[in-house]
Amino acid sequence: MRQKRAAGGEVNMPVEEAEIHLFTPNIEVKTRATGAVLGLQETRRHFDLRHELHNRPSKRKAKKMKRMREQEAATNPSEASSFKIDVDDDRFSRLFSNPEFAIDPTNPNFKKTAATDELLRVKRMRSSKLQFTRLKQKAVGGQDQQPSGLSFVSTAGPGKTGKSEKQKGKKGFTLFAKNA
Repeated sequence: MRQKRAAGGEVNMPVEEAEIHLFTPNIEVKTRATGAVLGLQETRRHFDLRHELHNRPSKRKAKKMKRMREQEAATNPSEASSFKIDVDDDRFSRLFSNPEFAIDPTNPNFKKTAATDELLRVKRMRSSKLQFTRLKQKAVGGQDQQPSGLSFVSTAGPGKTGKSEKQKGKKGFTLFAKNA
């Protein structure tokens, strides 16, 4: 379709392009006939990667900004860091007794918060109390009451060390030796 200039110098747009202008007033539409500029397409056409890389902050500055954001987050407690956990609640008892729920601070996904610190502190305290009571029972009763799964005698296979059975001299090893 050809477009004609009106006396005032304005371009008469085809009906379809005029409808596009009605729905998207902030975006200019580029017409094929007149070469009117479409803002979005023009930025794509004149994209310069060197300009973008030049305006990006340097690695040192980015690290400094990241460090400042972390310090600000540490000094200003947010709602997430003000979360309180009730460690005496029975629903959380498996957190302390089941090894599947062990919290590993060395894990890269670990986030140090007041709640996780409290959980770790209580877990350490409970395990030390458990060890103390076991020592106390051993001193009083003469025997250590361990879970039944730990007081077995096991002979395991030779393992994969690369040595043959002749070099080892024995076929297996004894985990807990009984005095005969």
